[in-house]
Amino acid sequence: MSAQIDFLALYRELGIDPTCSPEAFKHAYRRRVSELHPDRGSEGHAGEEALKVLNLGYAAALEFFQAHGRFPGAPPAPAAARRPAPAPSAGAAATARPPRRDAGTAPPAGVAASATTAPGQRRWLSGVLVALVALVLAAQLAGRGDEGTAAPADAARAGAAAPDADDTAAGAVPALWIGMSAREALDALGTPTDTTEDGRLWHYGPSWIRLSCREVVDWYSSPLKPLGHSPMHPDGDPDPLDAERGIACLELDPAAHR
Repeated sequence: MSAQIDFLALYRELGIDPTCSPEAFKHAYRRRVSELHPDRGSEGHAGEEALKVLNLGYAAALEFFQAHGRFPGAPPAPAAARRPAPAPSAGAAATARPPRRDAGTAPPAGVAASATTAPGQRRWLSGVLVALVALVLAAQLAGRGDEGTAAPADAARAGAAAPDADDTAAGAVPALWIGMSAREALDALGTPTDTTEDGRLWHYGPSWIRLSCREVVDWYSSPLKPLGHSPMHPDGDPDPLDAERGIACLELDPAAHR
């Protein structure tokens, strides 16, 4: 129907331009209809034919505008200027919303597993990282607290007496204690990675133990390579007289007794 209509003649008859708005087009159409109405004119049969052609052109122009967003003969509108799609109603939005899924139920068939479990995995990894940082800080604070506490050497030696055989087998006591013999330390920890020339300082990586007259008098158990179940430091400072007594003692050579 649109191909048989002369839209340029229609625009000239209405006195408008094809780039006009739909409101201006309808207003011009109503004005022209009132002019061609048989009750107001004396054109007779010619006026009726002109009104019929006008109605056909009006309907065809509106149909073209609804399909293309412009009247015939007007330049195409840019993509950004085209009319947006009508917003869905409240009822349609409610029906389009995905159903709520209760906790513990399987995800819908079209939903990937990674999309539903990614937030939970991130929370689990964050919790693991926080726990690791807390453990490292606690180990550092424990080391500083042991270094800052001082007790009399005699009390430390009395409180760090050799454990009972049953307690040692059950693992309820540390692997080291003040007064532990060099042979017992060697059996418990194995051959050290390095020793000093006088044999009084045994290194186990970053950890070490100090001996005097073939007895353990001090140690450092690093968190990176701990000395069995020993604390980071013994309970109390070593006896300062151990250094003098150690001069006259022959220490055990761990390399020669393995």
